[in-house]
Amino acid sequence: MLVVTRYANEEHPPQGIPPNNMGRIQVFVRFVDDAGAERYLPATAMRWTTIHVMVSYVGEGYPGRPNAASLAWLRAEDVWRVMQRRR
Repeated sequence: MLVVTRYANEEHPPQGIPPNNMGRIQVFVRFVDDAGAERYLPATAMRWTTIHVMVSYVGEGYPGRPNAASLAWLRAEDVWRVMQRRR
C-alpha cells in the first residue's frame, strides 16, 4: 500500500504550471498538517510562478524507499532561501 503524506498548505498555482524545471535552488519550506502543526524541512525549488514554488523534499518516504523524494507546490511565503527566526 502506498502512503502519501499531503499537507494542508499545498496548493497548485491557478494560473498554470510551468512546463519545465527552471533551476535547482536550495531552500527551506514550511509544511502545515491538517491539525495545524508546522514542520520545516530543507528542499530544492525547481519550478515557480510569481506566487507559488514547486519543491522537491525528502519527508517520510514510501514503504521500501524511506529516502524517496516527494514534490509539492507551496505558496512562495512558505519557501525561504535562508531560514529566519519567526517573531
